[in-house]
Amino acid sequence: MLNRPCNVQALQAAYNARIIRWTDFRDSIATRAKMQFLYHLSNRGFTGRLQFDHDKGKLSLRVQTDDLEAGTQGRQKDAKSLSGGEKSFSTICLLLTMWEAVGCPVRCLDEFVRRPSLEVREAARLLTSRARRTSSWTRSTATSR
Repeated sequence: MLNRPCNVQALQAAYNARIIRWTDFRDSIATRAKMQFLYHLSNRGFTGRLQFDHDKGKLSLRVQTDDLEAGTQGRQKDAKSLSGGEKSFSTICLLLTMWEAVGCPVRCLDEFVRRPSLEVREAARLLTSRARRTSSWTRSTATSR
């Protein structure tokens, strides 16, 4: 019969090595997501950042819009203080970022509505062009009756 303490030690060492590799992998995904979020925001002239708190299981985002001439230079806003169009665009940027981080072959958007604001039109263009290049996708839009 095998020596059990050695087996337990080997299993513990293998488990610890997997945890280290998983943590490194998670951190690299978070770093890539931060860069992708910034890239997507830049399509509209915005900047911002994602903050991952893996210990608490929280993700927060901050966005600086292009309203620099309005006297808010250098001030980043959380999602609650963005205007409707800015919030929609930032949400689409986050969605695109997470799509790229997770890598799913099929994408579905339910009740995808195009509003007249510039941010939403730009977000819709980004979303559909990215979806067409990377996956099969479908979109569902509510219709008025």
